[in-house]
Amino acid sequence: MPGSATTFDKLFQLICLILKPDSVFDLGAGAGKYGRLIQLLKEHHRVPIQRTVAVEVDSSYVSQYGLSQIYDEIMMKNLSSIIGDESIEGHTAILGDVIEHLPKSQGIDLLEFLMYQFNYLYIVTPIDMKQGYWQGKKQEMHISR
Repeated sequence: MPGSATTFDKLFQLICLILKPDSVFDLGAGAGKYGRLIQLLKEHHRVPIQRTVAVEVDSSYVSQYGLSQIYDEIMMKNLSSIIGDESIEGHTAILGDVIEHLPKSQGIDLLEFLMYQFNYLYIVTPIDMKQGYWQGKKQEMHISR
């Protein structure tokens, strides 16, 4: 599903306060949780994030969750297709509850690529949480751990 638990939200904000990223890519933005957390940081703590980019595969999420009002830029891409895409680069990449939607081999390839393209990766993934289609959407299935 396009949302996630709030368990690590404060940790994410603390990491942003420490790292002071100038650009953040939210890979698999879903409902825009991390974009909203970044907006709060920018309003209350003057974090110098100049560019926020959402990478999302489901175009219905852009309108349903107002992603255009949350992020500076929206890229409609499947995560497995961004490997080798030179436009995917910046300070920090977020993979919040998304890597489990890829086969393990594609996830490993994606992480290898992202480690080269970004200074930091912030990864949150559920452990032992099975999930099938969600509201008829195949891309929401958890297919690896």
